[in-house]
Amino acid sequence: MELSHNMNPKRHTRFYKKTLSLLLALAITASIPTTAFGLYYDDEEEDEEDYGGYSLRERMELRKEEEERRANGEYWDDEEYWDDYWSEDLNPDEEYSGAAVSTSQKATVSTSKKASTVTTAGTAGTSGSKSITVNNNAKKTSSKTPTTVSNMAASIKNYQAKNSDVKAWLKVSGTNINYPVLKSPNGSNTYYEAKGLDKKYSKDGVIWADYGVNFGDSSTLTQNTCIFGHNWTNSWRTAYVNRAKDVMFAQLVPLKKLDFAQKNQKIYYSTEYEDMTFQIFAVFICNANDLDYVPSTYTTKQFSNLIAEARSLSFFDYDTTVTTSDKLITLSTCIDAYYKNGVRQTNQRFVVMGKLVKGTDATKDVTVTKNTDAKTPTGMGTRKDK
Repeated sequence: MELSHNMNPKRHTRFYKKTLSLLLALAITASIPTTAFGLYYDDEEEDEEDYGGYSLRERMELRKEEEERRANGEYWDDEEYWDDYWSEDLNPDEEYSGAAVSTSQKATVSTSKKASTVTTAGTAGTSGSKSITVNNNAKKTSSKTPTTVSNMAASIKNYQAKNSDVKAWLKVSGTNINYPVLKSPNGSNTYYEAKGLDKKYSKDGVIWADYGVNFGDSSTLTQNTCIFGHNWTNSWRTAYVNRAKDVMFAQLVPLKKLDFAQKNQKIYYSTEYEDMTFQIFAVFICNANDLDYVPSTYTTKQFSNLIAEARSLSFFDYDTTVTTSDKLITLSTCIDAYYKNGVRQTNQRFVVMGKLVKGTDATKDVTVTKNTDAKTPTGMGTRKDK
C-alpha cells in the first residue's frame, strides 16, 4: 500500500499504530491453542514433556499420529522412509548387505502382568484387554542386597546421571545391540515406546525392561527378565546383518538364520552388581496373544509350559538343558513375517530367549541345528520372510 505525501503527520502516525495493532492481534490469534475448534491440545505439561523442542504445529501433528496409531493398532508412519525402504533391492539371496544410516524403527510391546490378578489394557500391536491369574505361591526371588560390583557399573551410573530409569546394560553377540536398559516407571510397559533417554519424543526409543523385573545380581533376578526394543528397519524378507541403520533390536532378526545363530549364541546382561551371560536356547516368531512371555514371575507349571512352548516354536534346537530352576532373559521386538489375507498381523513378535549360565558354560557354545518340527504360531496366516 502506498501513502500519500500529503497525509497529515498525526494521521500518518495513527495509521501505522492501527496497522501494527491489527497485525499483532492476528499473530496472537493464530498462535493461541484453540481447543474449542479441535486444533490444539490443552495439556501443556504433557506436551512439554513428550514433545519438548517441537513447534506447536509439530506437536499437534505428532499427537494426532499417536492417537491414530493407537486407535488402529498400527505404528508411527514415516512415508518418506518407507518410500525409500520399499525401493531398496531386497534380493533374498543377498543375505548380509550394508546400507546407510536411518533412525526409524518399529515398536514392540506385549501386555505385561504382575504376579496376582491383573487386567491390562491392550498396547501397541495388541487390542482390547485380557486378564491373567498367577498363583501368589509362585517361586519367590531373594531380596538380599547384592555386594558385588560389575564391570559395567560405571557406565550404568554415567547414564543414570542423565536418566535415573537406567538400571542395566545389554549386549548381544554378533550385533550392534550394546545399550543401557531402562525400567518403565509407574507400572507401565508403554512409557518408553516413543521416548528417548531424555524422555522426549523419539521414534527409535530406548531398550526397556518389563516393570516387574529386579535389577540386582544373579541371585536376586526374577525368573524372567523381559526386555523390549524397536525394529523399524529389519523386519521383512531378508535378515540383514551389520547395517548401521538397524538400531535398537533390529539386529536381533538375523538370529533366525542358522549360520548366524550358530556363531552368535550369547546375551550379555549387566546390572550395577554383576556381569551375567545367558545362553540362547530359543529363537522364534509367536502370536503375542497366545504366548505370555512377559511376566517376571510364574508358577512352576506356567514356567515349565513357557519353556516348552518356546522350544517347540524355535527355529533351531539348541543342545542345552533348560529347567524351571533357571533364570531366563527374553528379548522381544516386532517383525513383518506373517500375513493373513494380505494383511500384516500386528500381534506377531520376534523373540529370543536365553538362560543364565556361569563358569565354563558362559564361555563355550552349544550345538545348534534346524528344528524340523518347529511349531507354527496360532492363527498368523502365511509366513512371507522365508
